[in-house]
Amino acid sequence: MIPRYDVTKLPDLPEGWYYEPHSYDSNVLHIVCPERGAASIHFRDRSIDLGWCIPYKTSFYHYAGRGWKDQLVRAAIELLQQA
Repeated sequence: MIPRYDVTKLPDLPEGWYYEPHSYDSNVLHIVCPERGAASIHFRDRSIDLGWCIPYKTSFYHYAGRGWKDQLVRAAIELLQQA
């Protein structure tokens, strides 16, 4: 499956971390940190959560306007760093 979002256009991840597409939902992308687990991003719903999952729609209005994808990914990185 080809992810819907081109990871080359998303923010760089810390060393050793990587992006992984969800197995069947092309709107979901995981940020994987081998030491801490993963954070999941749902781009259609603009939500994030810890673990390999499909995040619930919780924060739609927080990530809006120009650059919302970068803001969403950076928030997921920060969430995973704090885990």
